[in-house]
Amino acid sequence: LNLSELLHRALSEPETEFTTEYLTPLGDLTLFSANGGVGKTFLALMWLLCIAAGRMFMGFKVVQSSVLFVTAEDRIKECAKRLAAISADMQLLMRNQFTQEAHDNFNLWEILGQPLWIEDKTNAAGVPTTTMAELERRIVATGARQVVIDNASSVFCANHNDNVQVTAFISYLRRMAERTQCNILILAHVSADNATKGAAKT
Repeated sequence: LNLSELLHRALSEPETEFTTEYLTPLGDLTLFSANGGVGKTFLALMWLLCIAAGRMFMGFKVVQSSVLFVTAEDRIKECAKRLAAISADMQLLMRNQFTQEAHDNFNLWEILGQPLWIEDKTNAAGVPTTTMAELERRIVATGARQVVIDNASSVFCANHNDNVQVTAFISYLRRMAERTQCNILILAHVSADNATKGAAKT
């Protein structure tokens, strides 16, 4: 495409929609990484509750919508404790006419031991699992516009250093986000080397 065609396409395309302004575009994938144990899960749960309740998240505007938290790291019991603490702070514990929508919008799915992607000797790029297919079904069924997967290490059972496999996994999730018009946010650990020796760039 030449510049004129690119500019025409840019001007004719609808504005990008976000669940959280500037951060989570619909129809695409977002990565949120940090060192282990710093509170990624707690922050993600708080973020999702803000979207479910239609409240600003750390100064960013959100679009109130249905959300889905996919936990492959913590049991439901642990997530429930964290959600109770966050809900108490946000005054969402009591179900009433003001909080009902937030309660209805929040969905949680535990998939411990059920990866979304596995290495397959007959396929160098790896393959999606039946759990991956179930993920898309649940996104559609709940109408979730924001999905959080916790976390990459638990759901990607392939070589994290293999660019072919990582790219195939990311591309598959991106196409799913496009089909369902949601944003999929993946939580990930920073590598041990980068956490201890890495510079700002890494």
